[in-house]
Amino acid sequence: MTLLTIECSGSPLSVAVQHEGRVALQVQSEPNRAAETIISLIDAALHELSIEVSQLHAVAITEGPGSFTSLRIGMSTAKGFCFALDKPLITIPTLPAMTEAASPYIETDFIVPLIHSKSGEFFFNLFARTSPAAPLLEHSYGTLPEIFAQVDPNQTAFIGRNLSRWPELNILRTSAA
Repeated sequence: MTLLTIECSGSPLSVAVQHEGRVALQVQSEPNRAAETIISLIDAALHELSIEVSQLHAVAITEGPGSFTSLRIGMSTAKGFCFALDKPLITIPTLPAMTEAASPYIETDFIVPLIHSKSGEFFFNLFARTSPAAPLLEHSYGTLPEIFAQVDPNQTAFIGRNLSRWPELNILRTSAA
């Protein structure tokens, strides 16, 4: 199966093409330029594997939560490819996917995937490490103090991009080590 995957819930935008056991990954180098770069990233990934867009069997995309603009650009691009090629669209819930990928490497009882939104606010959810596909909360949104009020930070692994920017999370990581 030849699959185009688009991850657009945050920055940077990334695309990957999987074909015959090989994967070509392209990551946007400049933030906030998804609309300008998504097609060239897809083209570069296809070119790297020497395949044509007509060889795609499906398109997969993260469905969020995340940056509304990036999600809209990614989703419209994915739907455009699917419509033009008459191929299926596979949507992937971002927070469960993050948790599923991290759970084999986590030793705490709980996992909270975080996607930074703006001004210290995050999209998040709570998962038991033993059941990474089943959220314990509804999709939530809040600041770190609001998140800490809902979970025990000492029994929880916080995962996400660029989390070193928040000292509160670094303190937790250091004290748990």
